[in-house]
Amino acid sequence: GTSEPAVCVRHGTVSRRRKRAVNGAARRDRGRRRRIESVTMFGHSTVSETRTTVLPGRRIGPYRIAGLLGEGGMGAVYRAVDTRLDRSVAIKISDQRYTARLEQEVRTIAALNHPHICTLYDVGSLPDGTAYMVTELIEGETLREWLRQPRPAERSIEIARQVLEALRAAHQAGIVHRDLKPANIMVRFDGYAKVLDFGLAKHTSGAVPRQSGISASGQIVGTVAYMSPEQILGQELDGRSDLFAFGIILYEMLAGRHPWPRESSVDTMHAILHDEPVPFEGPLSGVVERLLRRNREERYESAEAVLESMACPEPARSAPTRLMVLPFRILRADASSDFLSVSLPDAITTSLAEIDSLVVRSTMTAAHLAASETQDLRSLGEQAQVDAIVTGTILSSGDRLRVNTQLVRVTDGRLLWSNASDASLNDVFQLQDELVNRIVQSLALPLTDRERRALNRDVPANAAGYEFYLRANQLINTGYNLRNMTLARDLYIQSVDADPQYAPAWACLGRAYRYVGKFVAGERHNLQLAENAFQKAFQLNSELALAHNFYTGLEADSGRSLQAMERLLRRAQTHQHDPHLLTGLVQACRYCGLLEASVAAHERARQLDPYVRTSVAYTYFHLGQFQRALDHCPAPTDAILIAPSLDALGRQKEALTLLRENEPHMAEGVRVSAAAYEAYFEGRYDDGAEALEGPPAFDDPEAHFFYGCLMAKLQRPERALEYLSLALDQGYRCRHALLNDRWLESLRSRSEFLDLLARAAALDVEARQAFADSGGERLLGITLGDAVAVAAS
Repeated sequence: GTSEPAVCVRHGTVSRRRKRAVNGAARRDRGRRRRIESVTMFGHSTVSETRTTVLPGRRIGPYRIAGLLGEGGMGAVYRAVDTRLDRSVAIKISDQRYTARLEQEVRTIAALNHPHICTLYDVGSLPDGTAYMVTELIEGETLREWLRQPRPAERSIEIARQVLEALRAAHQAGIVHRDLKPANIMVRFDGYAKVLDFGLAKHTSGAVPRQSGISASGQIVGTVAYMSPEQILGQELDGRSDLFAFGIILYEMLAGRHPWPRESSVDTMHAILHDEPVPFEGPLSGVVERLLRRNREERYESAEAVLESMACPEPARSAPTRLMVLPFRILRADASSDFLSVSLPDAITTSLAEIDSLVVRSTMTAAHLAASETQDLRSLGEQAQVDAIVTGTILSSGDRLRVNTQLVRVTDGRLLWSNASDASLNDVFQLQDELVNRIVQSLALPLTDRERRALNRDVPANAAGYEFYLRANQLINTGYNLRNMTLARDLYIQSVDADPQYAPAWACLGRAYRYVGKFVAGERHNLQLAENAFQKAFQLNSELALAHNFYTGLEADSGRSLQAMERLLRRAQTHQHDPHLLTGLVQACRYCGLLEASVAAHERARQLDPYVRTSVAYTYFHLGQFQRALDHCPAPTDAILIAPSLDALGRQKEALTLLRENEPHMAEGVRVSAAAYEAYFEGRYDDGAEALEGPPAFDDPEAHFFYGCLMAKLQRPERALEYLSLALDQGYRCRHALLNDRWLESLRSRSEFLDLLARAAALDVEARQAFADSGGERLLGITLGDAVAVAAS
């Protein structure tokens, strides 16, 4: 349910005598009144004996239920996965008594096709006769939740415009919503608004829809706090009734309060009918005043008319919220400055990523798209799903640089800003700072105090140190591999030696140390160096996004996955537009055994950046979705994942061929695993076990889990149990995998394995509680079932 439930009120005027009587009763028992108001929907309790309960893991046709999203008076809404298309959806299942109303909602939504109205995918019925409908799953929060944080007026007006566009489409189709309120408006995490819940809508014919506000039983339907005067009085309704509700919502968005703040529903209805709203001064106050006039003939005649009134000065419509910085084009090759082609846009991207009201595509995404045959900015923008693109050229002459930069709006190709700068290589960091500030100003981005501090905090103090930093970034951006990472590590070391107060260089050095320490035999001392580098970055800037995102891998591999998950979930409260934070959650949640949450984090990251890379392939493997694991595998050299996935699909010969073909390109530690898998596929179990008997190729808990599974297949049960125990000791909370992995079948009757399961179960409970306490369910839009339910799925 919501905090503002739709209710039924018997038709009739709200007399002062009745008002006094109700208020008297309310004063005598305020607690009872609040309970009644919170559960009454259409005159019935939300706890219904006719409701169908659906547990996680159950299938409804091709849809697998993942968890409960919410409940209301008419039914419940679940998160699910369409197994045919591999996409997340929402399924609304009605109470039996409201099947007809759900069918009416289906017909209403089917008549609409608009980007700001929730999209209908499918309909059906359950064996007990209850109906369900399948819609897009909107990742975000209700407008009511969105408004809990102070928002700039520009952002609020932009959201309001989107809601108006949805109303315009509904009214033109002859549909009155009748229950428009903040709880029925979703704001996606990318700032896109969607109107939903047309359960009370009426579909009439004619360009100007009219319908009585009274139901067939003589009851007025709607939500009291957002009812128009004519709706309260039970008169005929048209689109202007929705506009009155919209006026209340717009008032709340701009003034921060309801125009008629009253204690009870009866007080609110009386105030709407007789009192003037509390005046406020601010943007669009005149528009709001006209929307809230009691006489509907004095209001705007249509949503189109309201949009026209809001069009000037149009403060938010030209302010994109999704941005991509393309690699700059080199006009004249010069070895001393060519590295700036990618590294300068990367530095700009990193700085802009600190602004939470801006969704910035990664440098890898920009480079991938720029390398395609498509050169048209509009097409590139559509592929990347961005509103604006930054392009640039670099012309070098000796030690001087001529940098021309443009900011282009994707939708119409309009040039929002252009800049020509002359600088030397020694001034590159000042040039970057200048470009970032000009972009922020051109987009009219409202900055919080934290964001202003972030933009001005990490300023390089040494030109040579900054050049080392940019050259190291350039290496990694051209290829995320051991050779480039090792070379980059040495450049980062030179960077922090020259400028020890520059936090981003320490964060990147920490990532490089961690990569080398994990994948190169004999270099494990780099892991402690990585820890030291990250701590130095945090000491210099505790809010640095780079440090938080890169640190996750080291934390998880060193047995602190629970702390990593809690840290990222806390940080997500103020950095919800950072896709790399979500990629960290993919790994952290998997290490904590929360596979549903890991997949949800991946889906959310992909929504923010369609090309972002995550480690979700390992999550799919543990869920038994082996083909999807292969589809999301980051590289053909990933023997630890590819070999068991192909084996589970019965493609052993293909696995053996792939391992042999890619072995020359594998890192040293990966080759050890590949040799063990090859021996297994060829039936050479002794050779396979011997390959794993030396020092572990990877000393991280996930690798130890896979080694345990492989040792079980190689008929080494004692060593298998040792590896699995080590994985648990190092924080790999793998209860689901222990219960379901096919390679562990031979161990399940052993008492030692049962002890491992008991340990894993206790760790699983702890992780689920930490996830809920840290706000994970609200952030990712899922409800985790108990450990038994998830294991059964």
